[in-house]
Amino acid sequence: MEVVVAGLPILVLLALLLLRRRPAVAVTAAIVVAVASAGMFPIDPRAAASAAASMGSVSLTVAAIMFAGLALVHLQRVSGAQDALSGWVNRVAGSRDRAVLVFGLALVPLFESLIGWGMGVIVVLPLLVGTGIQRHRAISISLLGLMLCPWGSFAPALLLLSEVTGIGLAEVGTATAWCSVVVIGVLGVAIALVGGGLAQLRRSGVELLCTWAAMSAALVAVNALLAPPLGGALSALAGLAVLIGFARLGRGRSGFGGFGGRGGRCVRGRGDGREVRQGHPTGADAAAVSSGRGIAMPALARRGLVPYAVVLIGLGCGVLVVRLAPPASASVGPVELLANPALWLLLALAVAPSALGVPARAALRGLGESFRVFVPAVCVTLLYIGFGVLIGVNGMGAALAAGATSLGGAFVALVPLAGFASGFVTSSNTASVAMLGEPLRAAAAGLGLDPAAVVGLHTAATGAGIMNNPSRAVLAIETAKLLPGAPEGTGPGDEHRSECRVGLGRVLAPTLWANAAIVALLTAISPFLFG
Repeated sequence: MEVVVAGLPILVLLALLLLRRRPAVAVTAAIVVAVASAGMFPIDPRAAASAAASMGSVSLTVAAIMFAGLALVHLQRVSGAQDALSGWVNRVAGSRDRAVLVFGLALVPLFESLIGWGMGVIVVLPLLVGTGIQRHRAISISLLGLMLCPWGSFAPALLLLSEVTGIGLAEVGTATAWCSVVVIGVLGVAIALVGGGLAQLRRSGVELLCTWAAMSAALVAVNALLAPPLGGALSALAGLAVLIGFARLGRGRSGFGGFGGRGGRCVRGRGDGREVRQGHPTGADAAAVSSGRGIAMPALARRGLVPYAVVLIGLGCGVLVVRLAPPASASVGPVELLANPALWLLLALAVAPSALGVPARAALRGLGESFRVFVPAVCVTLLYIGFGVLIGVNGMGAALAAGATSLGGAFVALVPLAGFASGFVTSSNTASVAMLGEPLRAAAAGLGLDPAAVVGLHTAATGAGIMNNPSRAVLAIETAKLLPGAPEGTGPGDEHRSECRVGLGRVLAPTLWANAAIVALLTAISPFLFG
């Protein structure tokens, strides 16, 4: 009976989403059901106070990251740097097929590994739209790119997992990395299929295979031999290096033709009666690309990278300072703040208008438009985070884990599915670890299984499941509102939420199918992992 009641909030959430209720309504109802179950799952006041304090800090960080990220997207657009960056990446890639892989398979995981909390989607989605791909497909690809979430924001989830379970950081990192080999492979195939169907998968098959091998090898090696917090970023960079190498070799030239035979997305007129289709190398650019040149970055694109350079360099140095500082001083507020990505994103936002040449009045107007998009996205995100914290504090998560343990041998088959459900519900590897890390370790030890393999399998499946959380889809859809050519009725000031117009199910369908394949494959190999 206890397990049934513990699972009731999640069932309510799923049922309401299937009935096409808005994500905020669904998660609010689930929270109400969880609170109403206090008779069987009371909330410990001390645990609640601690969770509230932690939730407050996390909420401020997430809100700052999301607002600064959305505002940067708007400033990049109005300055023209967004188009310049997208066009440059397209030219470097040499084909639209490869550009889709660069954005989805390398750049989304890179930004997510360095910053986290959906920043990979916020940064890369506008550039991905610049390839000429249909908007809903671009949203799906950006979500599919969230394949290295356990290493997001320099892997606090893995650090916490090691702390709560007592298993070494390298051990849990390596176990998660081995399971993530399956995740990277499935999601890479899904990105190619969403980008251009079976035709693109055939054209890009060799490149996809080599990129998957490089990313997987780098991920496992860095976690086992170097430092797990660097695993996600270095894995993404390895994939990027492979794709750029193929571009330089000139392989897989499939052109920049868009869907249905359209050659890219028309973005502006030239004043001479002709249209420019973004993502195409034309004229001298086309000749330069074919001869192996044409990769010089335009000045506007270089200026567009300045805010992100502030974030990446500042955050990298901040993390290094905190890691090298003595334990007593590393936990002091000002020092600890140096490793918080929100600080560096806000600083990047402060320098962006000057770096991008955006007038002060236009920048202020852009902040207002970004705020109107930010509010619904952050509200949904915080509700889902709060729901994950609640079912951890009141013991529902532990009860579900105990129920799975009572199944004996069937527990092994349920670990990947439980990981997917954790990611879907909490939208955070860290929240999932806090809720289920120790119960899973204890369950594995009680059944005579390798605890590191069990928690690694669960963490990898959780990381993949995060992309299905409705808050991530809402964030991507709200980001798309800031892009040119948004469908009528979905502008920043429109009160009718855009997920209803774009279709939450439409953008999440590829991620759900991909996760079904991931869960099936991880379930199939789990006996070998534990055996």
